[in-house]
Amino acid sequence: HGGAHCRLAAEFARCGALPERRQDFERWLAQRQEALASLTNEANRRTFSDQFERESALRETALVAEETHCAGSPATTSGDVLNHWRRAAHAGDPAALREYATGRAFRGEKLLENLDALAVYRQEAAGLAETAARNGDLSMLLALGSALSPIPSTHRSLLAQAVVPDGSRSLALFYRAQAALVGDERLEAAV
Repeated sequence: HGGAHCRLAAEFARCGALPERRQDFERWLAQRQEALASLTNEANRRTFSDQFERESALRETALVAEETHCAGSPATTSGDVLNHWRRAAHAGDPAALREYATGRAFRGEKLLENLDALAVYRQEAAGLAETAARNGDLSMLLALGSALSPIPSTHRSLLAQAVVPDGSRSLALFYRAQAALVGDERLEAAV
């Protein structure tokens, strides 16, 4: 049922983000209206106004479509969404493996709500990432190679925080990814 859990996680995440998307739209709208009011040149004002109206209509239409799509969706917590990502990843769904193993399933603004799930993630992230990489997922090869890199970085992913740096494995994974991109079977077999 990995595909089903993956779909539920994606839909719950999509619908759960709607309040923030609506708020972002309202903020953008207010900023654009303020910018329009500050224009004194009539030609610039007309051009800006026309562009603003078109873009505003497009954004509003897209947002209303999302709200219609999500109407009646049950309320979920970030923990519920994470649980679906995790279950789908363990069931072998490639998209869920990628989302969960990289740590992208954890929303930054909800991290403290999910400390228990982070502890579980820390224990299993490396194994899941390796499974996805072994199955030929190029983006996971790159993510795992980057996570294992011993080169210091100010923007370490959750996966990088869950693995022990290993320069030789990192390099081997990057060589394997390069081989997959250029189609060199000798390099793929050597790693």
